[in-house]
Amino acid sequence: MSLGPRLRKFVLTAHIVSSVGWLGGAIVFLALAVIALTSKDVQIARGVYLVMEPAGWFVLVPLSLASLLTGLVQSLGTTWGLLRHYWVLFKLLMNVVAPIVLLLYMQTLGYLADIAADPTPSREDLSILRSPSPAIHAGAALLVLLMAVTLSVYKPRGLTPYGLRKQLEQRNPRRVDNIPWGGMVWGSSAREGKPMDHSNTAGADLTRLAVSATVHCLTGCAIGEVLGMVIGTAMGWSDLATIALAVALAFLFGYALTIGPVLRSGLPLRAAIGVALAADTVSITVMEIVDNAIMVGIPGAMDAGLASWLFWSSLTIALAVAFVVTLPVNRWMIGRGKGHAAVHQYHESSTQPTSHARPRRSQGNRLVP
Repeated sequence: MSLGPRLRKFVLTAHIVSSVGWLGGAIVFLALAVIALTSKDVQIARGVYLVMEPAGWFVLVPLSLASLLTGLVQSLGTTWGLLRHYWVLFKLLMNVVAPIVLLLYMQTLGYLADIAADPTPSREDLSILRSPSPAIHAGAALLVLLMAVTLSVYKPRGLTPYGLRKQLEQRNPRRVDNIPWGGMVWGSSAREGKPMDHSNTAGADLTRLAVSATVHCLTGCAIGEVLGMVIGTAMGWSDLATIALAVALAFLFGYALTIGPVLRSGLPLRAAIGVALAADTVSITVMEIVDNAIMVGIPGAMDAGLASWLFWSSLTIALAVAFVVTLPVNRWMIGRGKGHAAVHQYHESSTQPTSHARPRRSQGNRLVP
């Protein structure tokens, strides 16, 4: 079972509105950038940048993040999945990279707006307002968004290795009592609806399962951390506000990556949320405490700009150390039937053949994710 019809239509509508709004905003930005570049009246160029900077923060940035979030929900709550089809994966990469680039470039727009607002700008400053950079960035953004729309409409065929594996499991389901590739576990306990018991699992297999669970946790945390840190740093927020946003987004994306497969197993949304809370809360909490403690502890990391190597290298180191610290915690909990072990009983039913094993082509006009 995926999202219910009403919820699915609501999320689909929100995704279409935010995506079309983002595309329209990019077209307007391109037109404004061309006007500023070609106009002979310097006052027009100054006025353009005074409009573009706040419009970017209050229109483009919210729409880009809304498009990303609703797209993730659409993928995780439908038969398309998030990592099963290449076109979905490519569009996900576009929707993750584009908002990050936008947030980085908002600093440049802010600088141009400051020059435009200066009542006595120098001749050199006025020449900066004639830079082709805004038009180039707006044109590139428009091209990326048009590619994303094309992928959504045409949905080119092509399964990822993960998607192919899932398809084979749906066509030939069988009981697997050991731990297969990827760390997924299912079997008689799953069919009976009982929690998976890993107390007798071999050490190497238990470690492999813990690694899979920790990578799952790291993926959601990394997406949330990067978005939170980028947004907070770009907007000049305090360290506390930036960390709070990063933590909130890490929990949101971490839970979302668990809820999707559980929904496809046939569990209702409310119950799936409960499973995600039981499976991921401790793991995400440990990872976030370690990650943010390291970011705060590295001198200058939180105050470094988004274009600074110190910021990105510090974030990478923090996530790597958080993974190492969280891994034994997950291993200990899974070995006692807790934490991520709560999810495993639902993996078998999610791989059973259904009438929707292959997404129907009649959905071709939907913007998913």
